[in-house]
Amino acid sequence: MLISNDGQSWLAEYDELQSLIELLLIETNPLGVIPAQPSSAQAAIKDTWDQLKANQQQELRTMLTAVSRPRQTIHLAWTVGEAHYMRVTLARMEKQEDLVWLARQPDGQYQLQLVTAEELNLLLNDIVQIDSLGEENSNQNMSASAVLTILGTAELMRQRYHQSMLLHLPIDNLITVKQLRTVLADATKEDIRWPLCFWEKNLPVEFAAITDQIENTLTELGRTGWLKPAAEDKYILTDNTLYLAEEMLNEKAKLSLVVATTDGQNIIIEDSLLLVRGPQALWLYYILGEQGGIGQVGKSGWKVLSESLLTPPEAEPGITISADSDNNVARFCPHCGKSISPGTKFCGSCGGALG
Repeated sequence: MLISNDGQSWLAEYDELQSLIELLLIETNPLGVIPAQPSSAQAAIKDTWDQLKANQQQELRTMLTAVSRPRQTIHLAWTVGEAHYMRVTLARMEKQEDLVWLARQPDGQYQLQLVTAEELNLLLNDIVQIDSLGEENSNQNMSASAVLTILGTAELMRQRYHQSMLLHLPIDNLITVKQLRTVLADATKEDIRWPLCFWEKNLPVEFAAITDQIENTLTELGRTGWLKPAAEDKYILTDNTLYLAEEMLNEKAKLSLVVATTDGQNIIIEDSLLLVRGPQALWLYYILGEQGGIGQVGKSGWKVLSESLLTPPEAEPGITISADSDNNVARFCPHCGKSISPGTKFCGSCGGALG
């Protein structure tokens, strides 16, 4: 374990972090990023700990407590083009504004440091290229399975585009149920170039259940204007779907987030988001349980969304907010008027960000 030259971060083996948590008798909760467990580095880490200055010990203890017993975690992963992939876990304790950044380095060591919400917001702005965003905000509420099926459809079109380039053939915009089942099953493959697989690798999405609902999902997508029935088990992609597939094909960046909050005993909120930056727009895909949606995010929408993601949870752990409490947060979505669970970041009906 060592501190960086600028004194801003620590580098350590994962085994060393586990040993420190065990040495310091730090308890874990359901969101704990580094579980306390016996480690082979126990003896060596005690010598290292004893040699640290008091302020360094305090800093490490604070950060390790945050990643072991956080009030909130943000699992963040992104790509920029096809050459860059990064995955980070952020954690913070109750009433803590700053977040603890935990990221694996190329050499296998883990970087541990404190970051402010402002610093994190600047990073997210750079990834989604906020300066070139337009003003349009839109959202369509749908089932979680429909969201994933649209992503699967976009992947099929990506494959066909490359085939057409190689074979000099026009792109077929007709799809079958069998083809969609296959592409959803292939989501487990290690290929972060397409969003469905990227999401599967980074977000808690159950793909196996989606294929069992494919017929109902296709009916929903036909009703909402994403597909047109052509013949038995065959569908034609609409202009909306083709435009979305083109945006995904020429994507500039992808960003996935899981924002989770605990009351100390159970995970009480878990929001799953995927943002894809196309040449023309920033696309938001979200899943909240069995519900989800697809939207286009403009500058004003991104400001609300990013602020909502980075705002610390307000409720104290272990306190149940009653329906008639004077201090209760909004119980109805300001965008669509549907009821919402206290403390959640997004409406389960319309997907609107809740401040």
